[in-house]
Order: sequence, then C-alpha cells, then structure tokens
Amino acid sequence: MTAKQQLLERAPRWSEAQAVAALRVVEAQSELADYFDAEERLTVAERQARDDRQAEANARALIREESW
Repeated sequence: MTAKQQLLERAPRWSEAQAVAALRVVEAQSELADYFDAEERLTVAERQARDDRQAEANARALIREESW
C-alpha cells in the first residue's frame, strides 16, 4: 500500500488537528522538492555567487554586532 493510499484510508478518522498536521507535512514536502529542483537548475557559478553573497552578508552582520 502506498503512502497516498494509507493517507486516504486513514483521513476520514482524523481529528481536525491531525488533518491540519498532515496537510502541513505535504506542503513542506512539496516546498522542499521545489527547493531541490531549483538548486539542481543552478550552475556551479550561480551557486558559488549565491554562497559568496551569503558569506558577505553574514560577515557584515557579525561586524555590526561587534562591540568596538
């Protein structure tokens, strides 16, 4: 039995909280799949440029927080 079949079989017996939790998991999984798809489309240079921007932003934030 697939996960989808199990989900559909059990759903009628769930409380509202259980149904909401299941929907959140499905949404999170979908968002994660979209993230990985987008990552796969990036070139090595694009990934490196993004990482460099993040590192620079982190360094700036640390410098701002430093008590001079």
